[in-house]
Amino acid sequence: MRRYVLDISMALLALVVVLLMAVGCGRSDNGDGRSVQTPLAEDNPLAAPGDSTIYALTAAGSSDSILVFLRLPYRGADPDTVDILDALQSRQVFGRPEVGDNVAIVIGDCVADSIAECAADSITDSLMVVPQKYATARCVIVTEKLAGQWCYEVTPRLRRRIGEGPLPSRLQKMLEEKREYSMMLKLSGEMFSMGGRARQTEEQSPVVWPRAKNYGRWALFNGRLVLSEVKRDTAGTVTVIGSDTADFVRLRRDTLILRFSDGERKYYRKEED
Repeated sequence: MRRYVLDISMALLALVVVLLMAVGCGRSDNGDGRSVQTPLAEDNPLAAPGDSTIYALTAAGSSDSILVFLRLPYRGADPDTVDILDALQSRQVFGRPEVGDNVAIVIGDCVADSIAECAADSITDSLMVVPQKYATARCVIVTEKLAGQWCYEVTPRLRRRIGEGPLPSRLQKMLEEKREYSMMLKLSGEMFSMGGRARQTEEQSPVVWPRAKNYGRWALFNGRLVLSEVKRDTAGTVTVIGSDTADFVRLRRDTLILRFSDGERKYYRKEED
């Protein structure tokens, strides 16, 4: 009987320890009584209304199935953990996160402020502890790998077609010419577009080159990339005049594929000199 009582006591003690760990690691206070588990969109002036993206730094302890991270802006809170296995299997992890990388996370099954509740649900009423459950990521974008200069090649089209039959060799050669357009994305959200500027000597050319939009800002919105076209006046004031939204298809060290409304575009990375 004494051994039975001792076993029950040890089990109760273990349960108390687990509960304390779940509460202590799952939620932290940032000093003003407010939980740090609130989505970044609520305290980030750059986040658009309705955007649930969590911005963070990858922390030690991450693996192929879980991502350990520190929320940004960092306020001294303990790391959070999110399950990324489903996102990996559905090819919704763009870039390979490494310790110290900036990442953007969109939570799937659990809302961003219930990560601690997901952990607490792993404790059953029968004094048995099942494997811990974490919030599930729907999408992870390694913005550290997204930043940089991305290039793509374009070819011209005929300004107008007159007559039938094969094109003259001179025109055919002009249509086979390629130019490199590029865009530079910075972690700050700034970006610069290069290429696509019309040259005066091309006004009378029989071919027309594609126009590259003057993107000046980029942002993420619930796992999608928003590129904003801007106009700068003589005083340097920047005005957003339009935007395009793209879905991520692939992000690797030297390859980026985006899906726009008019089709996919493949970029290759160009290292800075």
